[in-house]
Amino acid sequence: METKKEIRVTKKIVEKLLEENVRCRNSDKWLIYETFKKICADNGKRLFIPFELFNDLPAQETITRVRRQIQHAEGRLLPTDQGVAEKRKLKQAIFTREFKY
Repeated sequence: METKKEIRVTKKIVEKLLEENVRCRNSDKWLIYETFKKICADNGKRLFIPFELFNDLPAQETITRVRRQIQHAEGRLLPTDQGVAEKRKLKQAIFTREFKY
């Protein structure tokens, strides 16, 4: 799938999941699972990912980047669990400090 199209499609799916499923707002793992499940369902499949669909799935990084864009840059569909927001902020500070070039 073309990169720009992948990002547009992924953003639509992630945005809808963040709107409808509070658990997705608080867990990237759950968001990734639900995103993959949605893509499979849209192709008439269960979550089992057939090899021929594997290349059509967005990268996990694309899913989390889109979530960060919606929540951080746009300030929408924020986590409902304050602890999650605090953990993410702490994790970002650690990554920035430890992996600063």
